[in-house]
Amino acid sequence: MRKSLFLSILSGVLLVFSHPNFIQKTPFISTFFFIWIAYAPVFYAVWTARNERQVFLFGMAAGMVFYLSSLYWLCFVKPMGVWAYPGWVVLSLYFAAMIALPLVLARFMKEKTGICLLFSIPVLMTFFEFVREWMFTGFPILTPAQSQHQFTYIFQVLKITGVSGLNFMIFFVNVFIVYLLAGGKTERKALFSDLKKRCAGISAGIFILLFLAAAAGNLMDIKEYRTIRAAVLQNNADQDVPFDSVYREKTMKEFEELVKAEAENNPDIYIWPETGFPGFLRYDVKNRESIASWGEAHHIIGADNAVFESDDKKYYNSVFMMDPHGEITGEYSKYHLVPFGEYIPLQDIFPVIRTVVARYGYVGFTPGKKIEPLEFDGIKAAPLVCYDGLFPGISREFIKKGGSFLAHLSYESWYGDTPASAQIFTNTLLRAVENNVYLIRCVSAGISGAADNKGRIFKETGLFEKDSFTAEIKANTGKPGTIYTFLGEWFVWMLAALFAVCAAIMRRKAVVK
Repeated sequence: MRKSLFLSILSGVLLVFSHPNFIQKTPFISTFFFIWIAYAPVFYAVWTARNERQVFLFGMAAGMVFYLSSLYWLCFVKPMGVWAYPGWVVLSLYFAAMIALPLVLARFMKEKTGICLLFSIPVLMTFFEFVREWMFTGFPILTPAQSQHQFTYIFQVLKITGVSGLNFMIFFVNVFIVYLLAGGKTERKALFSDLKKRCAGISAGIFILLFLAAAAGNLMDIKEYRTIRAAVLQNNADQDVPFDSVYREKTMKEFEELVKAEAENNPDIYIWPETGFPGFLRYDVKNRESIASWGEAHHIIGADNAVFESDDKKYYNSVFMMDPHGEITGEYSKYHLVPFGEYIPLQDIFPVIRTVVARYGYVGFTPGKKIEPLEFDGIKAAPLVCYDGLFPGISREFIKKGGSFLAHLSYESWYGDTPASAQIFTNTLLRAVENNVYLIRCVSAGISGAADNKGRIFKETGLFEKDSFTAEIKANTGKPGTIYTFLGEWFVWMLAALFAVCAAIMRRKAVVK
């Protein structure tokens, strides 16, 4: 019991250092390869556990060590106040359960049907990672696949399967290690028996096919494109400063300096961070004209937005496309809002919630209604606002509608000197590779950067730095998207179907015996 608990904690530690962490707060970490062995200790504990109760305990131990150590930055989110601390613990408990539950189910299925762990664990762990993407509005941060952006070859499997394919490969390798190291001749004989008679051969076959799919993904490139220059403006916003006229004037002065500094590089477009403009850009003609005078180019500007609809004022977290003359030519409003931060869930079902929170001065945002790229000079930019970048469905929809590149606008000042920005950056890289497009990321005080269609970061700023840069990117002008763009989560549903069929067959054999 103690040995297994120690192994579970070891898994949690290895998982922490597979991703940006409290020591390495950058997208580039030297221990990213740990992920290929990180789950093996807890899988071994599951393999040798006496019952499902122990399995659940070991899974929770690994998950709590991992998520409590990796998501501690939630405690720095000042708008959450004292609720940040219980929120950090509750979210970590939920995520840990998403590790423990598939392991319990795998052990249960082995005992009831005889289906082997070499098949059930990778499939169920992959499926539960997929569930984490959308359950309770979703929060798919720190998914195993995002740790491997430095492993460029294998990362390209995302173009075929999305994150589920790479997640399956990682889980399979970890379980296979346990199979090989679990003991002596008895375990090795069991391995070959499973490969011949049970579903383990299917699992191994899927891994081989995924490796070949990664090879195919490496052959995919952007064949038709225009090279454009995108200037990223990171103003290093201070969340502790009151939002008053002094702050607004100071912020506009900072952006003026950044725009004029990059004007020497002759950019085609300037990209501002989420809510970078200190006010309602839609109604501020004077400041739009001032911005236009700083440099002759288009601007993608993050700003709050107020719209009057049916005698009701609605607020949106928006992105505006502004032409060189200061005219707004397009807008997009954040599609996936942050629950309890930007809106209170269930307001539409229970209107009384909206009434109650309004009494305390809370005014939430309204989610955007459509996903449409923002066009300039024949190029279509796909804007992702903060949380949007974590959800593959939004990016896929942008690219299917002709998006030429992804522009991720985020705030991130409130996470402090933590790995949060690096974790979000590496997660957003998944969207670029999945859709075979370049990514430009502009953050107010986090890590801004630029990456190509293979997920390779070639521009990067530091935390809490006032900085700017101009990056040359390939804006796709040909046929958009990849297999994953158009087929979506086909791989994870195929896994679910295979598992159901195998479980039914094994169950029938067990009943006959």
